[in-house]
Amino acid sequence: LHRRRHSFPTRRSSDQVFPQEIEDILLLHDDVVSVRVSGEQHNLLGQIVCAEVSLSDGSEVSKGELRAFCKQHLASYKVPQQIKFVESIPMTHRMKKGKS
Repeated sequence: LHRRRHSFPTRRSSDQVFPQEIEDILLLHDDVVSVRVSGEQHNLLGQIVCAEVSLSDGSEVSKGELRAFCKQHLASYKVPQQIKFVESIPMTHRMKKGKS
């Protein structure tokens, strides 16, 4: 798996997707503590949007609920196709999100 995460856009088909925009929306959800969005290579689309999400303790929100939340605020092509729940998002010594 080749993923990239930086301020440059991910390309999904002919559309540009900026990871920060999706991260900002997901962070509006009450159960989301931190998130990292990246592009993953896809044979047909070029890349797909993937999100690693750290939830608050005791949260039972589902991937489907997070996608539905994103659909309320984002164009459909920006909604993460893959969501992975993680304990935490690693940070660099400069307090930036580490690359996945």
